[in-house]
Amino acid sequence: MISVIIPVRNIAQLAGSCLSAIHNTFTTLRSLHETQFILIDDCSDPQTGTLDVLRGFKQTNPAQTTLIRFKIRQFYTYACSLGLSLARGDLVLFLSHDMILTPSYVTTLVNVASTHSTFGIIRGCSTHVDCFPQHVIVPPLPIRSYFDVCAFSEYVARYSKLDVVEDSYLIGDSFLVKRAVLEKIGVMDTSFRHLLGDVDFGLRCRRAGFKIVCAKGAWLYHEGGAHTRNRLARGDSEQQVGNEATDLMSASRALFRSRWGIDLAPGMPAPDAHFDQLAAQSPMQSEFVPPLAIDPNVCEVLG
Repeated sequence: MISVIIPVRNIAQLAGSCLSAIHNTFTTLRSLHETQFILIDDCSDPQTGTLDVLRGFKQTNPAQTTLIRFKIRQFYTYACSLGLSLARGDLVLFLSHDMILTPSYVTTLVNVASTHSTFGIIRGCSTHVDCFPQHVIVPPLPIRSYFDVCAFSEYVARYSKLDVVEDSYLIGDSFLVKRAVLEKIGVMDTSFRHLLGDVDFGLRCRRAGFKIVCAKGAWLYHEGGAHTRNRLARGDSEQQVGNEATDLMSASRALFRSRWGIDLAPGMPAPDAHFDQLAAQSPMQSEFVPPLAIDPNVCEVLG
């Protein structure tokens, strides 16, 4: 079984498109009934209708679907950690809410995962990838529909097949993680309130003996930057958005520096060589982060 985790906040239209593509993808793969979906609403504003979109998916989808609503905003790392904690699949796929999933993307990731036991985290390519311009693939023609996304995804899969390149760190916009990784290192560390929890998770994965690879034949559409644009469209100033991002990154950078001895530039990981050096060191027992339990003070499970 594969578990699929989708955190969402305040973007009903994009979330609806993402969930529609997910339904079509797993229906095409004829594995809808064998898939676990974990939808996490990070305290979306009621007027956006975001929670209604998630409820609609749960009510109309025959697959096993868990819907979680955070009572207070928890941000990216907590959502990832709780999703990984609730996942029951041998493979766990994380998606951002501004992505359009395709059957070729899922099939290629799963096939690459099966090629080597040391491949612990497998990501793909897309139209937008922070920090990894080498994984960006932009279609030569405009994307007009879900069928265009699927057609180009199939083309990339046929062209690059199961080719992979190894990455030194993880940027968690979308990735597939094996159960063996979760059993060895646990989930993301929620001490990272928002950013860099994925980078820390990837480094612990490598120190546990696994590799992070990019499947060059796996491609999906990623809007990128949708949350920021949505906040600006709803009236938040650029200064408000920028100040919040700076505050969150500053705290995460300080924690990352104290733990790993790397001072990251704002918004950017350190050079790859630093991660390679740390990954070569023997892991510490304390690097296991236990799964999270449902905390009724933080979140609620919705029917």
